[in-house]
Amino acid sequence: METRKKRPILIGASFFRGTLLILIATLARAEILTFPLLTLCLVLISLSGIVSGAANGVHLRDLVRQKDWPQANGKIESLVWIMSALATPLGGVVIVATNPGAVLAINGAAYVCSGVLIRRIPQQEPPPAPSSGASGKEKISEVLTGRRNLPLWACAARSLWAPLLAFSPGGAPGLIFILICECGLMFAAGLFNPVLATYRMQIVDRSLLARVGSA
Repeated sequence: METRKKRPILIGASFFRGTLLILIATLARAEILTFPLLTLCLVLISLSGIVSGAANGVHLRDLVRQKDWPQANGKIESLVWIMSALATPLGGVVIVATNPGAVLAINGAAYVCSGVLIRRIPQQEPPPAPSSGASGKEKISEVLTGRRNLPLWACAARSLWAPLLAFSPGGAPGLIFILICECGLMFAAGLFNPVLATYRMQIVDRSLLARVGSA
């Protein structure tokens, strides 16, 4: 993936995930969806999500000026949290009004629309990084190197809140305690994730950024 342009990868991953979700909804509607097929589709959707996430970081780095990286990452992080907060209640409303398959179909259509919008980006993508020509064993070593490029303290701000949930009391005070912990977790993640993404763009070589993102 490192030696290929990232925009076609993003477009293909969006179309692929959207098609699979619509396929699951269609098969479920026809009552011919089997558990093995559902499992296979979900695995493929997860893999395409990993590929898309890895390509997205490089694509954003190439399109946005370096001084605008923190702002761009902050906007993306805000959008992710907003959509995460709205997806569950809106999905519940759609399920109650129609059926679970409708939620999958809408989600799939959203991915297809995402691919179309990415394709309409007017700014040209720069050429991909040249191939390193490494052997299979060397590539495994490079992947591990890419994983080590992420700071070990990256999750510290977010991980402080989760252990507190074990000490939650019962009743209404416990509910309030859990809400405070969850809000603290989201606040810490919302502050830290854009900083981490920007830091990663700055210190990781462009040819290795997709590898780090997938790691």
